Amino acid sequence: MMAGVPRKHGRPPEISSFGNLRAEVRSGQPEWYFNMGPGSLTTQSGRSVPPFRGRDRDVRANIEIQGKVATIDFPFSFGTSPKTARALVKIAGEYLCLQRGREAASETLQGPVADFVCFGKGERPIILSGFDKSKYQHRFDQIWRSEKGGYFCPFRLAHFEVGVDLSSDCSSFASVSQEMYRQYGPKGWTTLPPGAFSPES
Repeated sequence: MMAGVPRKHGRPPEISSFGNLRAEVRSGQPEWYFNMGPGSLTTQSGRSVPPFRGRDRDVRANIEIQGKVATIDFPFSFGTSPKTARALVKIAGEYLCLQRGREAASETLQGPVADFVCFGKGERPIILSGFDKSKYQHRFDQIWRSEKGGYFCPFRLAHFEVGVDLSSDCSSFASVSQEMYRQYGPKGWTTLPPGAFSPES
């Protein structure tokens, strides 16, 4: 929203998937609406924003005002939906096709990988880190192949560095996680689902 990334077909950015939060662009500027209740409110464009009710899709915003400056702070969980990991694996698979070609992709993106992306079967652990959260950037790094022949795809999506193991047995996930833990310890990075890596394993 703040980076001004348009939606499909060039439409202006918008946030409408959270219960008590709406964001829209008017006159080229983002407008944010946090409704902490008790009643509904209406945006400048006439859309209704329901009050905070503690639902999963609600945002608990803290507003602090100092003179003419207001600061709004709110927690946000990324990756709580199982669809997040599926989407990240799909992005990695599409990049594998682009970088290594259709044959490599069709050979890799079958069996457990395809079952996970298409049907949500099984589990594909993802590595996430956020060491540099100051900039919004999409970046695709060089895909590498493990000794067992599986592909590992690192890329940056918005504010997150993502590592996706496209091997059928997820063997690269274990080795990359061990290296992350060796370099950084338990802070600054995580996995989807949480707890997929254990330093004792």
